[in-house]
Amino acid sequence: MKVASHCSQISTLSWLVFLVAAPVIAGPPSDTLLPNSTKGYVSVAQPAEFKDRWLKTQFGQMLNDEVMQPFVEDLRKQLHEEYRAVEDKLGITWDDLEGVPAGELSLSIIERKDRDAALAITIDVTDHKQQADGLLAAVEKRFAARGGRKQTSEAGGTTLQVFTAPVAGGEQQTTVYFLKDNLLCGVDDRTLADAMLNRFAGNANDNLASVAAYKAVMEHCGREAKELRPEARWFVEPFGFIFAARTLQKKRETQRTEQDFAKILYENGFDAIKGVGGYVNQLVDGHIEFMHRTRVYAPPVDDEDPLRWTKSMRMLQMPNVAGFEPQSFVPRMTAGFRTFSLKIGDAFDNVGPLFDAIQEHEDAWANTLDGWKNDPYGPKVDVRNEMVAHMGERITLFTGYEMPVSVDSERSLFAIETSNEKALREALEKWMKNEPDVVRRELGQYIVWERVPPKLADEELQLDVPGFAPLGSDDEEEAANEEDDRERVLPNSAITVALGHLMMASDIEYLGEILEGFGQRERLASSPDYQQVLGVLNQLTPGERSVMEFGRSDEEFRPIFELIRQGKMPESKSILGKLLNKMLTTEQERHDGVLRKQQIDGSSLPSFEAVRRYFGPHGGVARSENDGWLFTGVMLNKEAP
Repeated sequence: MKVASHCSQISTLSWLVFLVAAPVIAGPPSDTLLPNSTKGYVSVAQPAEFKDRWLKTQFGQMLNDEVMQPFVEDLRKQLHEEYRAVEDKLGITWDDLEGVPAGELSLSIIERKDRDAALAITIDVTDHKQQADGLLAAVEKRFAARGGRKQTSEAGGTTLQVFTAPVAGGEQQTTVYFLKDNLLCGVDDRTLADAMLNRFAGNANDNLASVAAYKAVMEHCGREAKELRPEARWFVEPFGFIFAARTLQKKRETQRTEQDFAKILYENGFDAIKGVGGYVNQLVDGHIEFMHRTRVYAPPVDDEDPLRWTKSMRMLQMPNVAGFEPQSFVPRMTAGFRTFSLKIGDAFDNVGPLFDAIQEHEDAWANTLDGWKNDPYGPKVDVRNEMVAHMGERITLFTGYEMPVSVDSERSLFAIETSNEKALREALEKWMKNEPDVVRRELGQYIVWERVPPKLADEELQLDVPGFAPLGSDDEEEAANEEDDRERVLPNSAITVALGHLMMASDIEYLGEILEGFGQRERLASSPDYQQVLGVLNQLTPGERSVMEFGRSDEEFRPIFELIRQGKMPESKSILGKLLNKMLTTEQERHDGVLRKQQIDGSSLPSFEAVRRYFGPHGGVARSENDGWLFTGVMLNKEAP
């Protein structure tokens, strides 16, 4: 399955929670009724209030803005066509749910051994029996249109409505609905339906609420949230969810042409991550549009082992540290900033099992290290002792973009702190000087290694880097005057050791701007919106942390918005664009070697300036714990003081 296939289930769950109604609690909570084989779960306690608050957020207002309606309608159609599992298995659409719930609404995906996963829905319909009957009538009509039929049966004094309908391959699908204690429950499995009905007695120990990972996630988020009750809760057992969701693909892949990275991760230690989930709130304290607390539960495999886990999961040693202020070279006009701590030596020493699995060769990592060190045609660098040993424990990525927006507008810089700048610089030169298609450049006092297209590697390039004389010219002023008359060289990745960091940039001009502007421009750390987000995060989660991120959602989203509008998102060379292309490219497109088709028509989108006011700053932090991580994130109202 492509990543998109399990992301599709998340999308389905997310959209459903925006479409429903009123805060009355009846019957037992949904997590006590669902089986312990539940792999993905989302619940909204007061759906009507959730929807009302969503519509008051800036994103909700944007999607209701008249200028966005043609695009929103097209998006709804695309989602309906792409993600039909709920309709196919439960016989309902999003619109069918309007006005039905009176209290908690939940949707879940349940693993079934050697069978497609099941979907289950629970809806509190207290005082909404008429609406519930309307929903069931719509279900009956939809299954009948597929050649199905309805029967009723009794179980424990409760009437079950059993719908059967033919599915591909000559098989039959069975979907069961029943109403008990004002809870309408539906699931496409008779055995699961009977088990859910039995759990109403309240003494079950085989339900979702009894799963250790689920309990750990929810209890931890509850302690962090204190008096703030969640508007929505969610939980996934990561690998179980991925594998279960794959069975719900509308179009099965008859032959997998790519490696199964989820399986590779699962088999190389990352199965230690037993659960991920958390709380979601909207409109908190008047200026927080959205807030989430997300818990990653990964209990140690061995409490006596300081690295806690096995195989390549041992790479994730992320100590908490104080501060995490953006470095002085991070410019104020950065679109997105992310930094985290990592014991790079431990990461390097434990990447082997994962690398070997990806390369499908048991000794691939050991042979690679040996080749780097001893191959007469290689760099002859002992990477562990000459490079990794001189790296610190902080990694940073920040991004910006150029105007006008194009497929390669994004500019990024990746930096790793160094504990010995001189030694690392020498090792980098030793590596790069014999690397093909890499050219040595001098930007002021800095030595930069630029990777260029092969045909340009042996040519003298005329490059414009603000603040530096163009390479091949001694006259900086003359070069500045000619700047607008020359075509800019195609951006190429560039790497250097400078300012206490190993720096890798998307192109040499961006790297030059960062180096030249050091100490001469405003810093991100002094920006008012950054300080505003930091203040909120410090109140919510004071103390040390292992991850911090900040972003200006308008600046981050603008390139995506414009490329969708231009119909060029599949051509994007940005980090997100490449990820989306990886996710959304079909097997056929990949087999044919063609660019994927953009799935959403962006031609009806307005200019970005018409919606920019809806995108505020956001940020988040994570705290490492012995059994995982706790992430806290917020998005602020753009107009908040």
